[in-house]
Amino acid sequence: MLSGSQDGIKRRQLTIRLDSSVGSAVPFGHSAKYRRGVTSVLGIDFGTSHTVASVVFPDGRSEALLFDSSPLLASGVYADNGKLLVGRDGERAARMNPAPYEPNPKRRIDDGVLLLGSAEIPVIEAVGAVLGRVRQEARRVLGASPSKVVLTHPAAWAQPRQSLLAAAAMSAGLGVRSH
Repeated sequence: MLSGSQDGIKRRQLTIRLDSSVGSAVPFGHSAKYRRGVTSVLGIDFGTSHTVASVVFPDGRSEALLFDSSPLLASGVYADNGKLLVGRDGERAARMNPAPYEPNPKRRIDDGVLLLGSAEIPVIEAVGAVLGRVRQEARRVLGASPSKVVLTHPAAWAQPRQSLLAAAAMSAGLGVRSH
């Protein structure tokens, strides 16, 4: 599905299902009978500088996820002694020591590996850390894992980049297969 955005970049959706028995995708706002077994949906826009996400509850209500009281989660990643910090935690740590911080992992998606300070971190792991933070907040708000996850990506992204995004989502516990 192709959609526009506020920044003028065309985006497509990458749907990841947590359970292969879940029915086909239906546009948001359609009644539950058309969702065929989908009990909750998590939508994520992994952006260059910020990530935003929202959930759709089983009753059809939707809600933007908040990260430290903001709907914007900084997409940057900070390596701290084997642990990856994202969001405001990563930004705060980078103020004191910027070397192990990558503010825009999406721009580095083709690099394979990020050098954060002296640590080499696979891009999949860095993106997965950001998506993992989204998963954590979605689980807190929903009370369970969502039954469907929809990720957006630029329309111009070829299959290798889409596959990397799907692999990062899976590493964050967001899915088992993509299509």
